[in-house]
Amino acid sequence: MLYKSKIDTWLVLIIVGLPLVLLYWIVFAEVSGSVELTIVVAAFGAALLLPVWILAATDYRFRDDSLHIRSGPFKWTIPLDDISRIERSRLMISGPALSLDKLLIHYGSHRYVVISPKDKEGFLSEFESRRKSGST
Repeated sequence: MLYKSKIDTWLVLIIVGLPLVLLYWIVFAEVSGSVELTIVVAAFGAALLLPVWILAATDYRFRDDSLHIRSGPFKWTIPLDDISRIERSRLMISGPALSLDKLLIHYGSHRYVVISPKDKEGFLSEFESRRKSGST
């Protein structure tokens, strides 16, 4: 099953706001001629593309004996056997989570990743089910 990331409104406002500021800069640069327009347009495109890609494609999926995490162009694969614990968190640490309503996944040797599945209870239930069934 695919678990989409929960998305906080404040994050969307930041992601949409930054390109709007850059768009204003593009218009200002065009009028004043003070900045090479090609560079500004490229910066605008990059500033818009990556955040929109991350917003549109951040999700979590169990496959066989691993957890697959995708956030735009970034990907993680964590064997379920490597996960030592999952705890609820509101830490302000970065990761493939688009909400402060997070799960902190501890795995491997002192490693962790934060995720924010919209259906947190379903995610935790599937994780526990897979661990108990021995498919981990």
